[in-house]
Amino acid sequence: MKRTVSILLVFCLLAAFALPCLARAEQISNVNDATNYILEQSEVITIRRAALYESGKSGRGVYLIALSGSDYSWNEDEITCLQNAIRSGCSMPNSYLSAVIAKAKETVPKGSEIVLIGHSLGGMIAQQFADDSAMKADYTISYVLTMGAPYIADTAREGTLHRMADSADFVPYLSLATLLGQYAKDLSVETGGYPGLLAHALSYGQAACWQQYDALGVKGGSSSIRF
Repeated sequence: MKRTVSILLVFCLLAAFALPCLARAEQISNVNDATNYILEQSEVITIRRAALYESGKSGRGVYLIALSGSDYSWNEDEITCLQNAIRSGCSMPNSYLSAVIAKAKETVPKGSEIVLIGHSLGGMIAQQFADDSAMKADYTISYVLTMGAPYIADTAREGTLHRMADSADFVPYLSLATLLGQYAKDLSVETGGYPGLLAHALSYGQAACWQQYDALGVKGGSSSIRF
């Protein structure tokens, strides 16, 4: 009997922890939510039909493309490898970008509206996607939200870009754009209380300062993405 009760208590505790995660997965309201949504995905590239509720407006159908960061590997068989981070940082073609484009063509009907969110390398690739001529021709790219990602120099990027950077995170400055003096473009900086690489890994998903920014990266905004 005691063993049965213990097992039931364990399951209740697991459910208590799981339910908030499930609830969070059904709506992105701020930068914490957006980052954790990316981190919770089992795939590097996640494309999902959603409803975008912009501040003061009714919801409309969009496709959300969520992109994961680098795995810090030199194995080029992995699209999240460091080589692709270097290529993306120099605004060069790379296999990660090609994979996102291919999956979008396969998954998203032409003419659809797209919102992109990306952490670290994923945010770099999101910017490149929004600058790709074929993607701009096939889709309406409305917003790009990045966390801990450098600015990627563009030719005519489509949509509104909002970049989030913790003051202790050096990664948002690791691109060719920094040498061109463009590192601060579309950048919002906050201090989450984490040092160095911990700021890059933890701040955007955990620090309360990012809850000031809505699902599109607007400080004080109220836009959300619902599934």
